[in-house]
Amino acid sequence: MKTYLKTLILLFIVTNILFVCLVGISSQYIKTIEDDYKIRSQNENLLIPSIRGSAMGLDYVHTIDIYDSGYIITFGASTSILGMLEDELNTSLIYRDASSGSASIQSMMIMKNYLELKNEDILSTCIIKVDISPVIFKDAHYENEVITSALEYASIYDVHDDLSVTRNIFSPISQFYGMGTRYIEKAYEYFRAKKDGSIDELFLPAIGDWSQYHRQMTITQTKKEMVMSFITDIPIDNCIVDILYQNNELKESQAGLKFNEYIDDELIPFLNENYISFIDSRDSVDSSYFLDSNHLSYEGRVLYTRYIDNELKKVFGERYE
Repeated sequence: MKTYLKTLILLFIVTNILFVCLVGISSQYIKTIEDDYKIRSQNENLLIPSIRGSAMGLDYVHTIDIYDSGYIITFGASTSILGMLEDELNTSLIYRDASSGSASIQSMMIMKNYLELKNEDILSTCIIKVDISPVIFKDAHYENEVITSALEYASIYDVHDDLSVTRNIFSPISQFYGMGTRYIEKAYEYFRAKKDGSIDELFLPAIGDWSQYHRQMTITQTKKEMVMSFITDIPIDNCIVDILYQNNELKESQAGLKFNEYIDDELIPFLNENYISFIDSRDSVDSSYFLDSNHLSYEGRVLYTRYIDNELKKVFGERYE
């Protein structure tokens, strides 16, 4: 019996050592692939990070850590992720992108609650940039959002009907094995795509347009109140709202016209009345700098980040230096 138990313990230890090694190798392989595409994106029409191939999925969400007050945090959509370039920000603050995929207001609430679970002081100590775009009014149930799938992967967290997030009692174990397995799976996805010559497709611009997006969004009073609640939960001295860049296709679409009417007639007056700082970035980047319907090219990202960097300095002064 003792020999059998020792054998099981030894097998458990060896298996876990091999698992950790395989996760390490997979993580390094993923980093090598994505770093290569980051370099290529400066001269080619590629999306970095990829909005496909799960780069905005499970692994990304679980790596967001905010330890103290020296951060600037962006809440928004995949558009936000593919907007800012951290290397172009002239600040000592650490930049963290807390974008949540499709970024309906429900998913932004979930992301905020998740980060507050990890650090309850983020809203009161960090600079919070809230990105506003038409997708904030997307019709989507929270259970179908990317952020929910990511958090509930391997039963690490639970997302509830009130959009709160709780960590499960066995989540450290689930996270160790679940996310480790995910890194291995993702490395295999990249390896297989590279082998069959289709890996570039994971980083190509998305096919889509704004012409029918009005059918997927409704600007209801409930959603507008959720947007206002999200913003006003952040102390005024820490909050800045960014009305995101738009190309001509969006501005001329039914979704764009409805959204911009809301911005001009309701949101901006609300922000002014409550002395909340905001940036109107709608015309900050010319349409020629877009890769697709809503994502910027590398040159566009450089222009946008420098624009935002300058605006943040105006608002936050020495704190942003």
